[in-house]
Amino acid sequence: MDDAQTIMQRLQDPFLPEDIEWRVGATNADKSKGIALAYVTNRAIMSRLDAIFGPFGWRNEFREWKGTSQLCGISILWNGEWITKWDGADDSQTEAVKGGLSDAMKRAGYQWGIGRYLYNLENQWAPIKQQGRSYVLAQVPKLPLWALPSDFKYTERTQKVFEPPSDTSAEAPPSPNDLHLLFDEPAEQPAKPPAQKEETVSAVRTRVYKLRGELGWGWDDLVTFATESLKREVKLLNKDITDVNDWKLIESLLLQTKRAS
Repeated sequence: MDDAQTIMQRLQDPFLPEDIEWRVGATNADKSKGIALAYVTNRAIMSRLDAIFGPFGWRNEFREWKGTSQLCGISILWNGEWITKWDGADDSQTEAVKGGLSDAMKRAGYQWGIGRYLYNLENQWAPIKQQGRSYVLAQVPKLPLWALPSDFKYTERTQKVFEPPSDTSAEAPPSPNDLHLLFDEPAEQPAKPPAQKEETVSAVRTRVYKLRGELGWGWDDLVTFATESLKREVKLLNKDITDVNDWKLIESLLLQTKRAS
């Protein structure tokens, strides 16, 4: 078996476009565009684990959590010992338990580094269309080269399939102080007295709440937006979001949404 460093690199390697599924995150006011969110498919996660550890060198297990959520643990056999990493997800609105199991496995895969690079993708607005009671992407974004296997090249056919939206004028990039939340890198923050932190959090939070009203959103809409923006579960805004940089990121993305509406 390869050494630990080589195995981690193989786990973290990018996937082909067909191994990525897309969902709609936050939308603009008229529901014509939404933020495209990329996820690795469970099939691809299983294939990656088979390729590295063999079909008998890994396993997964599920547990129900608090009646409305699912936990997934992915274990690998390393030096004769099973090592498990867990994560979970809420049941989805459609096919509740099945959706919760699927999302929990994706998050457990991220714990092992599988597909974690997708968190580094910049938010991109894409055309959407209604499908039943929800929305899906009408056009799938093209992945940047760094998020693809080194030997993959878009052909003329895949170029058409994965062409990014042509209208990007409404999209504003996150500020330098917000990019670390997308790339897991520390941001350089100006020095300021600790006593000012709570006041700064309060000020940014107030601006976020004002933007919510300007967009005509309910509080549940803002909670959903915060969860998708921070890529972690948020239930109570004031309790679950205490970092000023998290509030700044939400504010930045709300401003993008407002400009696109």
